[in-house]
Amino acid sequence: MAIDIPFFKKRKDKPVTEGRDETSARIEEELQVLRRKVKLYRTVIEKYGEQIEEGEKKSVPELRVLVDPENEEVKKISARIIGELGAGGAAYSFGKNFPDAAKKAFEFVSQGLADEQLPVDFWLSPRDMVAIGAGDEMDKALFLCSLLIALGNESAKVIVELSRKHVFVGYEFGKKYFLCDASHRDMFEGSREELVSRHLTTDELVYEFNNKEYDEL
Repeated sequence: MAIDIPFFKKRKDKPVTEGRDETSARIEEELQVLRRKVKLYRTVIEKYGEQIEEGEKKSVPELRVLVDPENEEVKKISARIIGELGAGGAAYSFGKNFPDAAKKAFEFVSQGLADEQLPVDFWLSPRDMVAIGAGDEMDKALFLCSLLIALGNESAKVIVELSRKHVFVGYEFGKKYFLCDASHRDMFEGSREELVSRHLTTDELVYEFNNKEYDEL
């Protein structure tokens, strides 16, 4: 007599392809929702872009307030960088540790944040950039400059070429000058005169600023 014991029977699994099809369908559905949201947000931005930009306008001297080493997100990231450099709990020393800290700050902004051009002129805060994982050329330069000052280098300044709409961050350390292009992931070092003449179009309007100073080159 045959005995039918259900739990001794081999369970029939779903075919692998069936599970994959369900997953693909779910992913595609989620992508469709995201695409619709992107279209909706873009429509709103394009419709109200002028009003948004009007509220975001700043004169060149007013840009200084956007270099903010006391910003909570800036302090958080700078503290993390200092923590990563600490060997055996040793205290952070500007003279000894700043070069490595500056490289980490540059890598965080240049590699950790994608370069995205916004459809309207809108300033992203450091917190916004970290949350989104992106920022435009100016926002990233402001963030990097704020980090460098928070790490102890008050010579750091944002440098803007109006003709090419190109933005750098420059700072001095020891007897060298460093020029950083976070959007193109370039960091140059040498004398200030050499780097300025080589990488900046000085026959056009170029200005530099940080949270305390503003100058035209």
